[in-house]
Amino acid sequence: MKRKEETKELLIVVDMVNGFIREGVMSSKNIERIIPGIKLLVRRTLYEDGSVAFIKDTHDENSLEFKKFPPHCIKGTSECELVNELKPYEKDALVYEKNSTSTIFAPNFLKDIDSMKNLKEVTVVGCCSDICVLNLVIPLINYFDQNDREVKVNVYSNYIETYDAENHNAKEYNAMALKLMKQAGASIDYEKFNIVLCDKDLFLENVYDFENDDFDRSRIPYRCGIESKLVDGKRKYAVYCNDDFGATDTYIEFDNFEDALNQARYLYRANTSINSAVINDHADINKKKEQYFTNENKNIIYKRLKEEANIIDLPFLGNKVEYGLGNICLEESDNVFKFYIIDRASKFEYEEFDNIKDAIERLVKSYEYYELVKDPDKMREIFYQTLGLEKEQNLKLKS
Repeated sequence: MKRKEETKELLIVVDMVNGFIREGVMSSKNIERIIPGIKLLVRRTLYEDGSVAFIKDTHDENSLEFKKFPPHCIKGTSECELVNELKPYEKDALVYEKNSTSTIFAPNFLKDIDSMKNLKEVTVVGCCSDICVLNLVIPLINYFDQNDREVKVNVYSNYIETYDAENHNAKEYNAMALKLMKQAGASIDYEKFNIVLCDKDLFLENVYDFENDDFDRSRIPYRCGIESKLVDGKRKYAVYCNDDFGATDTYIEFDNFEDALNQARYLYRANTSINSAVINDHADINKKKEQYFTNENKNIIYKRLKEEANIIDLPFLGNKVEYGLGNICLEESDNVFKFYIIDRASKFEYEEFDNIKDAIERLVKSYEYYELVKDPDKMREIFYQTLGLEKEQNLKLKS
């Protein structure tokens, strides 16, 4: 954890606890939708060497707040605990327990803020927007003003939420809270994440916008995936891998989606972490122009293999297959076609061909041998039609 006096950017996550989201009389499923985005934000903040603070509503059984709200988040119960998605990051964060709707009065909170002498920016996310978020943001801005400290306070409008009830319309109260915080001097931003979810074989990519209420957080991959974010107006793609406890142990950024997707697939296949030094060759992936396996041809082949031949375990076609799509590879390099299979980044069954048709036949025979294709003739036909090859009889393999 970064030393407090070194902190320049602080992310404060307010009340993302079970008692407001998943259990108890004050819980609201409406708040669940912001969990995935906050999780990504927490992970990115820690990775970029920022600081994170979790605020946890925690009350004694006789708390005076229970005269205004039903009993909730009583100390020692699971209602006070962070939701499971955020728990792995608690050990690397500051944690404050509050007994009121304002974090300002939580033990040690202002003391720690004072010790952050280099603090330049605070970002607030969480719930409930019109209660605990509002009662943190405005007093915190006032506190900085009182002490003549120039610290920017951000609120991400798509990462705050409140409960929805008969006399409490969530959208209306969110809008009201945002308006009041903006009037007080908060910067209201919209942090948009798209996440590419890769299935267990990493061949299907589904892009979700966290503003979409239909987002299904249960589909987030446990091991490996890609997140996308805007950085200074430019889209970046970051590949991440999680360890056995759900914490991120690999996080590598790319400027384009194709490179990120290839890297994610490689990491998933190898099931290992790769340091940044290994990634340096990745920039060379597309330097050589393929004669047959152009991006356009590959996209057509992959689409047809999935839809017409019902092949899920797609081959890698192209060059630099260390970052390949699947285990079975057909590499094209200077009119030489290299067939091999990758298992945890090692190659075996390696063969070279100087004829594209022989190479395709070797690929199809391999799929047939490993029972990865039900109709090898259809697979062969897709390659021939897409690449503009004429069909020949009795193709022979080179040994």
